[in-house]
This record gives sequence, C-alpha cells and structure tokens, in this order.
Amino acid sequence: MSITNNSRNGTIELLRFFAAVCIAVYHFEWIYIGHPVYFVHFYIWVEFFFVLSGFFLAFNCVKPHICSGKNNNNVLPAEINYTIGEFKKLYPMYFVAFIWSFFALHIENHASIYSILGDLWKSKWEILLCNVFMFDSDKTLYNVTSTYVASLLFSSLLLFYLIRNRRKLFVCVLGPAMVFIGYGRIIKLYGNLSQWLNDDGFVTASLIRALAGMSLGALCYLLITEIIRTNKTIHLLLCICGLTSIPILVLFRDNISFSDLVIWPFLFGGLLSSLYIPFSLSEKKIKRKAKNIKLNSILCGLGKLSYPIFLFHYGLLIIMKNYYPNLSYKNMILFFVFFSMLIAKLALLMQKIIMKD
Repeated sequence: MSITNNSRNGTIELLRFFAAVCIAVYHFEWIYIGHPVYFVHFYIWVEFFFVLSGFFLAFNCVKPHICSGKNNNNVLPAEINYTIGEFKKLYPMYFVAFIWSFFALHIENHASIYSILGDLWKSKWEILLCNVFMFDSDKTLYNVTSTYVASLLFSSLLLFYLIRNRRKLFVCVLGPAMVFIGYGRIIKLYGNLSQWLNDDGFVTASLIRALAGMSLGALCYLLITEIIRTNKTIHLLLCICGLTSIPILVLFRDNISFSDLVIWPFLFGGLLSSLYIPFSLSEKKIKRKAKNIKLNSILCGLGKLSYPIFLFHYGLLIIMKNYYPNLSYKNMILFFVFFSMLIAKLALLMQKIIMKD
C-alpha cells in the first residue's frame, strides 16, 4: 500500500475505512455482546486487507525503478528494502496498540506490578512479531492484530521476491497454488477462514491465510487490471459483483455457510481491480473526476484511519465491557465506532508529531 498520497484512489481508501469498521463491529458483537447479531460473517473483511496488501505489493514490485535496482538503498535486495519499509510503517503504531491492549486487560484484572512485568516478559514473541512461529496456545494474546501484522510482513518478503524475480512462475504456478491450496487447507481443517492461532505444524494458520490472500491480490493486479483496461463488460461485471456481495453478507447471513465465505476474497479482488481503474474510459470524465481533489483528500483521510482502527479497537472493547457492560446495542455501537475513530485519529496525530521531530 505504499503509494504516494496524490496517487491514492479515494474510493479504495473509503473501502479500506469501511472494512476496518466492519472488523471492529464484528469484534464488538463477539466481545461486548457475547454472540453475533447482524455481522456474524464480517471477519472476512480481514481477508480484504490481505488481498489489498497483495494488490499494492504487486503494484510496488513492478515499478521500473525497483525492478532495475535503482532504489534509494541498493545495498540490500529490493524485497528486503520493501519489507523494512512496511515494518517501519506498521510496527510503531502496532507496538503502541499492544501496550494499550496489554494495560487494558491488566487494569480490568486489577493485576499487581509483579504480574504485569511477568506477563510482559511472556509476551516477548508477540511484541517481536514472532508468534506466527512460536505461538503458545496456553498463553494470553493481548492484541489479536499481532498475527495479522506478522503474517503480512513475512508474506511480503516472500511474495515480493517471487513477483520481482520469478514473475512468470508466480503468475502461472506458485500464485494460484498458494491461493487454492492455502484456502482449501484452512477450510478443510477448520471449516471457516476465521483462523489465526491454530498451529498448523510449523506455522500458525494466519500465515497460510496471509499468503493465500496476498497472492490473490497480487494476481488480481498482475492479470485482471490488464484485462479490464479495455473490456468494459468485465469491468462492470466485477464492480457489480463486488458491491452487491457486501450487503449479501448481512441480508443473507443465515443462509451463508462459513465455508461459503471462501468466495468473498475473490469478489474483493475483482472489486479492487475495478475500482483501481476508472470504469469510464472517457478522458474528459477522468480529468473532471481528478479535479475533485478535496473529496479525494477526505476519502484518503478516512482510509488512513483504517489501520489504527484495526489496531486499537480491541483494547477499547475490553475497557467498554469492563466499565459499561449493560448499555443497549444501538447506544453502545455508536459509542464504540465514534471512540474507535477518535482514538485512531489521535494515534495518527501523535505519529505525525513524532515523525516530524
């Protein structure tokens, strides 16, 4: 997702924001309410972020200055530089969110200083993002987003190398294999894609899920975007299928099985491809749309909230459940979404101030 602000697609940024809110609301129902009400299938939006990350990883990978080795730091291979760049973007805010969730849980349990320090030491693999390899099922996970960040970074390193150096092999063999074998294995073993901590032998299921989703996103960028540039029919079909699939998750939630959700990552990939390339090929309309900088800036601002919302909402839920356990669904969900956005905005402002210094 390393695109300069002026080249960001406002519609995709809005979709990022929407996806983060969907994930937060899904966790709200499970943690605060204790059971799903309307959004039982909304964990699938985590898959959207994997697909999105793979989509823009491929975008960055095929840049001429990266492929030619003329990057800013050519001492290290391009795939390592890219992963380091992603780490610098993702980890600082992740670490702050971990501390936020860690102390939220310990405040709830009225823990002593001694037990807090002991638990902090036990969480070293989570802090170091190594829990996709070293996860202990008997240990508390203080911020479930750690497996997402770790899986994203490890997958980025592998996929960037494959796309940059073995693109034909990735597109024809390895990419499709990782998508279908990865998703197929998770569905076969567990019955649904909402798997993070299950030990699959050497790694947790979250890493397999990340490789499958990011591979799908990369394939969508490398293949589908080229097809729909000149084919309006396919472009429109992908856009309609992707958009209509969103309300279906709610309206037909009782008719959708957990294994059916494996279809949605493919719908997300098609939708991203259609939104990435403007539907109308009219240059006049594209130029007129490009002039609406203010609207695009607002949408990009919402998109920037998606990552901190994803990181910080878990700790907020713990605090809400502890101090306000019996409020109505309507009042509490509005309260939760508002404060999730507020905390996310404060986190972004703090990051901006620190980076300036």
